[in-house]
Amino acid sequence: MKRTTVVIIIVSLVLACLSCQPKERGMAIDFTNAAGQNITFTNTVGALSVKSIAFWINLDSFGDTAVQGSMITRSDSTKWEVRIATGTERIIFVNGFSTTAGSWATPNNSLTTGLHHITVIYDAGNVANNPTIYIDGVSQSLTELTTPVGTFTSDANIELVIGGYGSTKSLDGRVHKLIVYSDALSLAEVLSIVNSRGKVYPRDSIAFMPNLRGAAGLSTFSGALAAGNTIYDPFSNTYGVPTGSPVAVADNVLGW
Repeated sequence: MKRTTVVIIIVSLVLACLSCQPKERGMAIDFTNAAGQNITFTNTVGALSVKSIAFWINLDSFGDTAVQGSMITRSDSTKWEVRIATGTERIIFVNGFSTTAGSWATPNNSLTTGLHHITVIYDAGNVANNPTIYIDGVSQSLTELTTPVGTFTSDANIELVIGGYGSTKSLDGRVHKLIVYSDALSLAEVLSIVNSRGKVYPRDSIAFMPNLRGAAGLSTFSGALAAGNTIYDPFSNTYGVPTGSPVAVADNVLGW
């Protein structure tokens, strides 16, 4: 047998072996508007008085219009939360203060089903500040639902929850690439994320970015995470623990 033929056979066998290994691919977390359905990270991230919360959602429906759908929260709304007002089809942001939490909403019907990028930017260091909320890179006019009173309520080392917490319901759809920064993104940076279809905007201020990637053929989560089924945040060095069986699905939308 010629040497060239032997080399070709060996290379072919190696490639065949590699193709048998579990492949990582882009992944999203699918929620079904169920109470307490979430992935919880016991977070070691410090206090985020200034923050930018940026993520993609692919919304199937507004679900139970009598109950708001939570997308991401720091423990509960006494710290901060981004949620969907399902009955009015808008986004609400809540941030805790020592006396009264502040809450703001985008206009009614500002959110539709389908794929959207959402960014919430807020500096809680001054109680007079208002957040900025972008939907698909477009700044939204905001209504102040409750006026914040007091001082910023620290969220240092408080767990971070994707989906519904406690009896709160999750959204009905998928959460894609999620990043929390410890500073304020500029409009140019927000547009860079939107236009890149899910690529990460590189900054030293990334505080939380769970690695929503996993092996092909992932099954329903039901408590303990299995090998190849992990959702890991390298910035807080914590693994997400699922509750209520959210499902990891291949991300065939953003293309990363």
